[in-house]
Amino acid sequence: MRVLVLAVGIAVLVSLLVVVLAAAVSPESVGLRDFFRDLRAGLSARFGSRRAEPVEEVEPVDTSLEDLFATTATQEDPYFTADGLAHRLESVVSRARR
Repeated sequence: MRVLVLAVGIAVLVSLLVVVLAAAVSPESVGLRDFFRDLRAGLSARFGSRRAEPVEEVEPVDTSLEDLFATTATQEDPYFTADGLAHRLESVVSRARR
């Protein structure tokens, strides 16, 4: 049991260190003070007394998939094609079998 607690503790410390280091070297040059200020603000907004008001429920839209796809159809080239994806999968499988 001690080993598990120790491993979890080390994992939490390492993950916290990674987040702090990422905040310190970010392009926005956010320092450690800003990181901990944002962390406290986020935790208090989520769990504290200043919790956000619940969002009112929205009504679902009743439409079929055919209508949705017909409405959002474009004539542009797709990001990827089924043939290209199938060819890529075949090449990956053939490489894996070698």
